[in-house]
Amino acid sequence: MAEISVQAWYESALMQITQCWRIVVAFIQAGSDQATSFIVDQEVQGRGGRLVLLGDAAEEY
Repeated sequence: MAEISVQAWYESALMQITQCWRIVVAFIQAGSDQATSFIVDQEVQGRGGRLVLLGDAAEEY
């Protein structure tokens, strides 16, 4: 069963991610610095998932 969750803030997204035991892919509008500072990257990868960065900040790299 697949589940989709849309969160408006990094903090709420992180809370949602930590409640999951497995993640396939997570999309986040952020640059790599933001994703790292909120440890979203570690949480997603720790659950077997891939993190896809979107938006202007993601395009800078």
